[in-house]
Amino acid sequence: MEIKLNESEAKHLLEALAIYEWVVNSPHEESEESVDSFCQSLFQKLHKAGLGKPIEVDSSGTYSLSEEFFHNLHESYIDPYNDDIFWSDLAFELGQRDLSKTVSESDLKKMSEEELERKSEVEIQKYDKEFETHGIDRLFIKK
Repeated sequence: MEIKLNESEAKHLLEALAIYEWVVNSPHEESEESVDSFCQSLFQKLHKAGLGKPIEVDSSGTYSLSEEFFHNLHESYIDPYNDDIFWSDLAFELGQRDLSKTVSESDLKKMSEEELERKSEVEIQKYDKEFETHGIDRLFIKK
């Protein structure tokens, strides 16, 4: 299969590929061999097609992203995503915890999916608003 890309499309493909590789491999100590192989193949093709600056090749022929490119990618996409997910997950977990404290487990089981979702959303929204307004300023851990 052959895909023709202009320079802008190739750069977007490289960004998508880098994010894919990071999402798959970053949570694990060992990287996924099939992902590494796939990325190496595409890094090589993109490098040979003229997208050289953000892709580096070492003496053993292994391709990698330049530190500057990866840093910019992290700042532009990965950090904002992680920040958003952190606050969303925290609000969700705290909302679920609060709901389970105010509604018995048997009552939770009796609720329809829609009612449970509505009640959960009310609790989650309280934390979303709190975090949007105050960040972590009023967030404390009781011991």
